[in-house]
Parts: sequence; structure tokens; C-alpha cells
Amino acid sequence: MKAARVHAPGGREAVILEVVPDPAGNGVRVRIEAAGVNPVDWKLRAGWFAPAPLPFILGQDVAGVVTDDAHGFRAGERVFAMLPMDTLGAYAERVVADRAALAPAPASLDALAAAAVPMGALTALAALDDVAELRPGERVLVHGAGGAVGSFAAQIAKGRGCWVAATASGDNLSWLSARGIDLVIDYRSQRFEEAIKRPVDLVVDVTGGETQARSWALIANGGRMVSTLGSTEPPADAASRGVRPLPGFGTTPNGARLREVAAMIDAGDIAVRPPVALPLEEAAEALDRVEYGRAHGKIVLVMGEKA
Repeated sequence: MKAARVHAPGGREAVILEVVPDPAGNGVRVRIEAAGVNPVDWKLRAGWFAPAPLPFILGQDVAGVVTDDAHGFRAGERVFAMLPMDTLGAYAERVVADRAALAPAPASLDALAAAAVPMGALTALAALDDVAELRPGERVLVHGAGGAVGSFAAQIAKGRGCWVAATASGDNLSWLSARGIDLVIDYRSQRFEEAIKRPVDLVVDVTGGETQARSWALIANGGRMVSTLGSTEPPADAASRGVRPLPGFGTTPNGARLREVAAMIDAGDIAVRPPVALPLEEAAEALDRVEYGRAHGKIVLVMGEKA
């Protein structure tokens, strides 16, 4: 099978497309149709983490078709998954996946859109449910709502009965408005702290830096901030009001939770923006686009013909 592997950490030259043996193992065999490209992927390529023995096949988000009956999954069944960090393997034509990571793909999505979902949706749910313990009726500010994690977080919070403000830019603004987000803020032309007239109970931060620093003053007394970038101490004035940072967290494969996500998608509670499709042969280019902010939407690698 064809796969994009890393033999040694580096830049785009480290991504090598080659023919490798089919994967072995006692999991569920899946013919991959599409693989989602996430920011963590270029960091793995660059050697920021050491997840699996070299050489390793990049990628965690997959959508495809089960090829053999196994572990409760049937041949021909459409599935999607986030693969574990210690195995990876999404940038390839086939994978053997742990049944606990797999879920039936949303019936309303094609493989390209399904591959754009797992890590973003699982991260959003971990932030809102596991860490922030979101409650109905709360006021929530989601930064970076045009991205994968932010767009899912904003929609899920809105679906839970919360008032939601979201920062984004470009055509993401109208898309978020159409999804019922209460206040959509163009961060290029508006200061979010001026647009939001009342304090919020929760900030979901995926950007850090100045954006995070400016957000503390917006949080109501006793409110909280959850960040995908880890826990950061609030300034003294926010801390004196009982505003607290929530602990950092990681995202792990979770097929049961992906079943919930699929149900929300098929019910129309969560929408998925059409991704940008590139062939597997352009994996190095895809990672460059994500690393240098040239993605302009979620990128998905297609196995076979370019979609």
C-alpha cells in the first residue's frame, strides 16, 4: 500500500511517500478513503513529539470502509476514527484500527467530510464536558470558531442551550451566523471585548497569546477559561474575582463518543464545513499549508483520485 512516512524529523522533505507492507494486527481492517490533516501532524513530522518508533505513518483522523468482519464491525461498513498517538497511521491506504476507536460514520456525510471530524469534535467535547462541565444557560465565548475545534465547540454549546459568542473571520462569519451563533465577531475589524456587552461564564480558547490575555477581563466572577494550549494563570484582577483557569487536557480516541457526534451530525445539530481535498501525494504540501496558516479550511488527504 502507499503511505506517507517520516523516517527522521524535519521539514517537508521528511514526508516520504512510499510503498509499505499492509498493516498487521488483531483490530478492524479499514480501507482508508480520506485522512484529516491536523496541526499536531506537522509537529510530529518536525519531531516535537516521539509518538511511535521511526519510521511512522503520519495522521490520526480517518474515514473509510471496513474490509473484513471483525469485533462487531461488518465488511462494507463506513467508519471513522481518531487513531491513537502511539500508532498513528492515517496517511495510508489501509489501517488496522482498535475497535474502541472506531464508530460508524455519519450517514449524512461523505468520506471527505467524515475525515474532517474526529479530532476536532473530540477535542471540543473534552473541553466542554470533561473539563469545563458546561451547563445549560451559560454565556460562552469561543475563540477561533472558524477552525475545527472552535466550530464544533460553538455549535455544541449552542445546542446545549447556551448563549454563544464566537470570533472568526472571512466567510466563517456568515457560516457561524447561519448556524444560530448569537454573536459572531470579526476579529480583524472588531475588538471582542467591546462587542460583548455582558460578562461570560466560560471562554474556550484555542489561540492563546494576546487573545487569551484580553479574555480574562470578560469572564464573570467565578467564571472559567478552558484552553487547548494548556492551563495559564489569570492576572491578579481576574483571580481576585474567583476567575479560574481549568486544567490542561489531551484528546484521546473514543469510538463511543464519536457515535454521539455522528448522531448529532445526522440530526442536523452539528454541521461540517466542506474540507479542502488534496491527494495523498501532496501530504507534504498539506502539512506546510497548516503549519504556515495557508490552509483556508480543513485539509483532507484523499486516497486515490483527487476529489
